[in-house]
Amino acid sequence: MLLRSLLTTTGSTDDIKSQVLALSEIYGDLDGENNYHYATVIAQVFNTLTTTQKAKLAALRKSIMSGTYSDGTSFDFSTCTTPFLYSNVINDAGLLAPYINNTDYLFFEP
Repeated sequence: MLLRSLLTTTGSTDDIKSQVLALSEIYGDLDGENNYHYATVIAQVFNTLTTTQKAKLAALRKSIMSGTYSDGTSFDFSTCTTPFLYSNVINDAGLLAPYINNTDYLFFEP
């Protein structure tokens, strides 16, 4: 609704911009918290799987995330080799350190 009001407003858009940015911040906080909870629960479930189940899960992921396009070009998205921030490639992996330094507990069994 705020963004649509820009179509008809004749006044300053600064107030609308500040409201949109404030709502975007709230959305970002809630989205991040939601993602954290998903990652935590997925890690907990993963830690309950047997070695055989983990191998089957990895094979299933590979079968879904790789294949061949209709033009014969192969693809494999089962592993991430290039980090992105939105649509930009992150060339300096050191920039990620503040965000991923303390995440190992999500991926390894205690």
